[in-house]
Amino acid sequence: TGLVDPGLPVASWPAPDRFAPFLRARGLRSRYLYRSSVPYGDAPQQVLDVWRRRDLDGPAPVLVFVPGGGWLHGGRQLQGYSLMSHMAEQGWVCVSVQYRVAPRHRWPRHIRDVRGAVAWTRAHIHDFGGDPRFLAAAGCSAGGHLAALTGLAPHDADFNVELASGADPSVDAVVSLYGRYDWTDRSSRDRD
Repeated sequence: TGLVDPGLPVASWPAPDRFAPFLRARGLRSRYLYRSSVPYGDAPQQVLDVWRRRDLDGPAPVLVFVPGGGWLHGGRQLQGYSLMSHMAEQGWVCVSVQYRVAPRHRWPRHIRDVRGAVAWTRAHIHDFGGDPRFLAAAGCSAGGHLAALTGLAPHDADFNVELASGADPSVDAVVSLYGRYDWTDRSSRDRD
């Protein structure tokens, strides 16, 4: 007692969701997924999904979503569905990227794949109603790290070695959600 000011307004808890998360995700996917498993590279894992409203009258701004998973697992299925469906409803075109993961595919394969997906998006998103003049990258966790790195170092030669001449892997904005940024933090024992 005494920890919370009694003069603060009381907020009620939101009502529980009536749908299981999987069912909600399936509904969002059926409503906004426009094209699935579009290849952006030669490897079977190099595919992306395009999300948009069916009645979109482009050109629309573009969000490239990079899923997380600790660079080890995860994929475009089920990650970012709420964000991409919300953005699609607002008139955006969203691209959800699948990239190759460790341990089979070691660093910097992940960032090279994301750069390849961004370059492909810049070159082809107009076919889906998107405006290649504005691309934002977003991601969660490992995807947040890859999105941030894509925005911060668009012309890094080590990350762009697999791109075709003239390909543009740059983005105009980044939204990194709980990405990994500090690789030198040794503030506690578990950081070692």
